[in-house]
Amino acid sequence: MDRDSRCVVTEMPFRGKRFRVLLVTDERGRECEILCEDTATRSLVGDIYTGKVERVMKGIRAAFVKIAGGRTVFLPLEDAVGCVYTRKEGKREELCGGDEILLQIVRDPVGTKDAVASCNLTFGGRFVTLTTAKKSPGISRKLSKRERQRWKDFLASYEAYPFGVIIRTEAAEAGEEAVRAELETLTEKAEAFLRAAIHQTGGQLLLQGEGPLEKRAKQFLRQGEGVVQTDLPGFYQDLLAVMEDVGKSGDENLLLNLLFYDDPSYELYKLAGFPTILERALGRKVWMASGAYLVIDPTEALTAIDVNSGRNQRQPKSSDVDMEEYHLRINLEAAEEIARQLRLRNISGMILVDFINLRSEERRSQVLQCLRRAVAEDPAGVQVLDYTRLQLVEMTRKKTYPPLARQICPCEAASE
Repeated sequence: MDRDSRCVVTEMPFRGKRFRVLLVTDERGRECEILCEDTATRSLVGDIYTGKVERVMKGIRAAFVKIAGGRTVFLPLEDAVGCVYTRKEGKREELCGGDEILLQIVRDPVGTKDAVASCNLTFGGRFVTLTTAKKSPGISRKLSKRERQRWKDFLASYEAYPFGVIIRTEAAEAGEEAVRAELETLTEKAEAFLRAAIHQTGGQLLLQGEGPLEKRAKQFLRQGEGVVQTDLPGFYQDLLAVMEDVGKSGDENLLLNLLFYDDPSYELYKLAGFPTILERALGRKVWMASGAYLVIDPTEALTAIDVNSGRNQRQPKSSDVDMEEYHLRINLEAAEEIARQLRLRNISGMILVDFINLRSEERRSQVLQCLRRAVAEDPAGVQVLDYTRLQLVEMTRKKTYPPLARQICPCEAASE
């Protein structure tokens, strides 16, 4: 994104509830990302707890652990390797009932499914993330080949480090001294936290994680994607602290990208058109500029997307060649819109797209190439596979946050 991109964070009433909402628009003013949080609840992701193991079920290779508030969380045994014990029941090295451990929530509860936890605790900074269980170094895949090699050489001196070290995307423009300084500061904080945490009893919240809206807004500012505007005083102060820190380490101009809206005569969510945008983003039908449209249907197993010619006024009335070209134009337009809708609605998992049928293999290939280009910048990671034997395009998108429909109303959205 360039400097004309915009991120607006506000609070608003919607469908009988009150939400904090983050909206990102691109340089053309099109909505491309929405995150919502019910103000009556909050995400547990990133929270660190002491928990007591209730039972270990080797058949499904998982344990159920009780945390604060009487909640039970699901802990895959593969994510219990290297866990930090606050109390060990018995002499067996493996995890067993009654053990008290430190764990971090990695996925919120969905419907009747418990929240998912991991014993690999993470402590994040601007340039690096520390991990407690997975000690092997890591480097963001979004960095260039040259940058990855630079940071691989840098990490060679940290092979015996007490934590795993992951170099983040934001380290791309950073000097080694800045990264080393943050690494030392983060290590001191993590070690101090762990020294205190191991003396706590099971079932306590020890550290509250950063919410998805805060995390995304800070990332937007730090990476210089564009302007962030909010009318929430506390949210603004948190972001201001981040920007002052960024200014000290380099680009003071980034401070100009944070704006506070304080006009009491007209609320920010109305000014930005949030109610209309949300209703449109939750709708089943998506109209495109040509008059063609998409129909998006989430199900338990996958999301189905159908492409229809609709009210397109450019429909030819002559040869099959003209009709084939006409269908190609609609499919290319649809490919770009599908990429935007996946990110806007936060659709993840398996996705099947029924494009308008094309006889030419070359034209079908053009549609696939267009779709791959369109999803290339999606930070969640989208894989476009190929056409099936029924000429449906298979895709997958990595899950980061719940889909928009579930963020608004968990009971209405199909699980993924």
